Amino acid sequence: MVKKKDGRIENFDRDKLNHSIQLALHKRPIDNERIERVISAIVRQLETTGETEIPSHTIGESVMTALLALIPLLMYALLLFIKISMKLKILRNLLRV
Repeated sequence: MVKKKDGRIENFDRDKLNHSIQLALHKRPIDNERIERVISAIVRQLETTGETEIPSHTIGESVMTALLALIPLLMYALLLFIKISMKLKILRNLLRV
C-alpha cells in the first residue's frame, strides 16, 4: 500500500512505477530489460522494509536513486555520440578543403 502526501492510501501499482520510469528515460539509450531490472530492484527494496504502508516520497527517493545509478550508461552514450559527431565534423571539414 502507498500512503500519499494527502493521507490517502492506494494499492501499489507496478505498472504506474513502470510508466513513470519509462517517461523519465524516454529517448534514452536504456533497454527495456535493464529498466525492468531497475523496477524489480525497487519493488524488492520496498518489500524488504516490512512496512504495510510506504510513503509515496520513499518510493520517489528509491526511483531517483535507481535513475542516478543509470547515469554512467547515459554519460557513456553521450560521450560516444560526441566522439562520432566530432569525427563527422572533422570529415566534413576535410571534404571542404
